[in-house]
Amino acid sequence: MLTHFVLPHSLRPLYSSLTYPHYAPMMEDPGVICIGIANIMEPIGLLVGRIKRDVGEVLSLCVAPPYRRQGHAHELLACFEQELRRQQIGQASLTYLTNHPYLEAVESLLNSSGWNKKKARMLFIKYTLMQRTLPEWVHWKYPTGFATDPFNSLTEEERKLIKEQSTLYPHDLNPLSEERNLEDSNSLLLRHNGTLAGWVVTHRISPLEIRYTSLFVAEHYQKLGLGIRLIGDAVKRQYAQRKEIPHALHAISYERPEMIRFAKRYLYPVAENVYESWQASKLL
Repeated sequence: MLTHFVLPHSLRPLYSSLTYPHYAPMMEDPGVICIGIANIMEPIGLLVGRIKRDVGEVLSLCVAPPYRRQGHAHELLACFEQELRRQQIGQASLTYLTNHPYLEAVESLLNSSGWNKKKARMLFIKYTLMQRTLPEWVHWKYPTGFATDPFNSLTEEERKLIKEQSTLYPHDLNPLSEERNLEDSNSLLLRHNGTLAGWVVTHRISPLEIRYTSLFVAEHYQKLGLGIRLIGDAVKRQYAQRKEIPHALHAISYERPEMIRFAKRYLYPVAENVYESWQASKLL
């Protein structure tokens, strides 16, 4: 007999193998919603979600292979929607990648469940640095007065400045949001005559791969071509250790049209894999 229900905390560990390792620890958070499907006592499906800024977000959804194509993913989504309505949440969203191995099934599920409002969120560009000559722009020099230092040279005064001026840069470019996990080897601060002027932050997302997560240059310096120089500086530092960390991944928001143009002009020529993340949403 198959049953689906909001998982109490006591049962969540039994379902943790049905989500990504990154999300499994989050299941212990009381604010995270977990919907499970069981065949008698056997866990066969799991949806992990959360409420963020009054929107219910699906973080992961999985049905065990022997039980796929039987409508169970649809049931998980429907149960999640029901729980959001119970909590008086009026919108739900789910983000997925266009290189997903089951992309056709994902989009079919969303369409049949009424999650028809979709938009592109991120552009991802991946390439390998092994046996590659670096493009010319990687070596461009900084204008007079500008220099970079490792991100871990951030002073307490600069840290305080970043926190106090958080309205001057987009929330997702906050360099302190994942500071504990940043990659020390090529996360950089940009300074102008010793004053903080920007940053590029990277993260090691696997032993062999660095993700270029955020890039920011203060508004009054943005027409000087400093962004491309920051990226080039960070890429050059990764290139120096390419035998240990050969893969690079750039993640760029479609809310930054100037960065999308930069990526298409300078990163597409070296790209080996290009894909996107899309967000589907539904009003409840």
